[in-house]
Amino acid sequence: MKQLKSLFETITGKTVILIGDVFLNETVHGEMAGLSDLSPIPVVQKHGKTVVPGAAGYAAILMRRMGMNVKFVSVIGDDPSGHEILKILEREGIDVQGVLIDPDFTTNNYTRINVAGSRYNEREILRMSTAEPLPLSEEKYEKIFGYVEQSISAADAVVFIDSDKSVIRRSLVEAVQKIARKNKTLLVGDSKKHTHYFKKFTAVTPNLHEAWNVFHGKKDNFDKLGKQLRSYLKCEMVFITLGGEGISVFADNHDSIHVPATPCLFTDKTGAGEAVVTAVTAGLLAGWQPVSVAEFANKLAALAVCHKGYPKIGQKDVLDAQIRSSMRMQAEKHVNIDQLRDIVTQEKVSGRKIIWTNGCYDILHAGHVIYLEKAKSLGDVLIVGLNSDASVQKNKGPLRPVIDENQRAKLISALSCVDYVVVFDDVSPLNMINELRPDIYVKGGDYDIDTINQEERRLVESYGGDIALLPGVEGMSTTEMINRIIKAYGDKPESES
Repeated sequence: MKQLKSLFETITGKTVILIGDVFLNETVHGEMAGLSDLSPIPVVQKHGKTVVPGAAGYAAILMRRMGMNVKFVSVIGDDPSGHEILKILEREGIDVQGVLIDPDFTTNNYTRINVAGSRYNEREILRMSTAEPLPLSEEKYEKIFGYVEQSISAADAVVFIDSDKSVIRRSLVEAVQKIARKNKTLLVGDSKKHTHYFKKFTAVTPNLHEAWNVFHGKKDNFDKLGKQLRSYLKCEMVFITLGGEGISVFADNHDSIHVPATPCLFTDKTGAGEAVVTAVTAGLLAGWQPVSVAEFANKLAALAVCHKGYPKIGQKDVLDAQIRSSMRMQAEKHVNIDQLRDIVTQEKVSGRKIIWTNGCYDILHAGHVIYLEKAKSLGDVLIVGLNSDASVQKNKGPLRPVIDENQRAKLISALSCVDYVVVFDDVSPLNMINELRPDIYVKGGDYDIDTINQEERRLVESYGGDIALLPGVEGMSTTEMINRIIKAYGDKPESES
């Protein structure tokens, strides 16, 4: 949550020049009224409609709602659809001075007919679209470039979104790229068919099909594909979107890093691509690392696809979703060994490093938190094995634990550095370690390699795991805390303490 708030604070007021195609997306809502009396044609009783700009127009709205200032550059016709687009964008606070109104140009319009009934949810039954517009004249491209050249000194990023070939062509991209590099302006590109236009960009965001198209559809090894694309384009970063599987990141000459998609109830893939471009632009402007950028892109895309059409997602929607996600994760962190076995298997397949530590964590204190944060920094997924009440009694005596296992599991689960908590009854978690085989086994306090549980040590070493010893924080232990409480309040009546 803190990281997201910091991102929004950083990007608020940043200026983005967004160049690309726009169309008017119109959705008619109604219900099936039966068939026509004259012919077997469905009759839809219209209840209303929604209109929103699509493609680069939708990305402009998202960027503005994330806090960025947007200078929108596109071409529309002198027609009702074009004027509707301008009106909506202006209402969103988007600068449309860079939009050319061309009387010879026809604004693209996509209309969906959605119907609902008493026994079924709303669904699309028909989609209509206008023909692709004719190519722009050289004069129009000169006007577009002239506006960008005049505005780029005040811009923090330039973004291209190419969906139907009506606005973007190679010569325009290359001309803008030259002046952007002189101004050290971020460059982000997304295109359905022309990803190869975006050479020497900061980042490109193709889906898998678009990435293959750069190499004429040759379906090569995926990891090899990403590296080749980054090498061919000479881009700093390539984010290949994989739909419900997430995003793979290629940067810094390393192998791909796969970032799984944010779980969501899928409704409509419309707007997911624009959400990814928006998030990548925002993350890079905030100075985030590529993996963090991809995680944010997954979150924004998930918000887009869980609604029909083009939802107008803002900062509050993102923060609210993060709160819901954190609450859900806390509830889901407390797992049993069967669930954990499946989780660890999947995490290892994804190439993530598993960390294991265990303890009583009776009366959670700052020393525990510092230790767990250090443990998490050693890898990707931190699993905490929690001694059950019976196990604590065996280790600590009949007066312990002070806090029962369910409360202790709830407290540990609330820590952002902890990914999963599992309770075990044995004095040692040896059997669990054997089943899970974590990459890193962590022990804290006053232990050294000779005083840790030697059976656990031999097991971890037998499968090639690493052992990390983290010293405790002086003066911070549950025993010392209990002794201080007894000293301060032990002789006082219960009503006073």
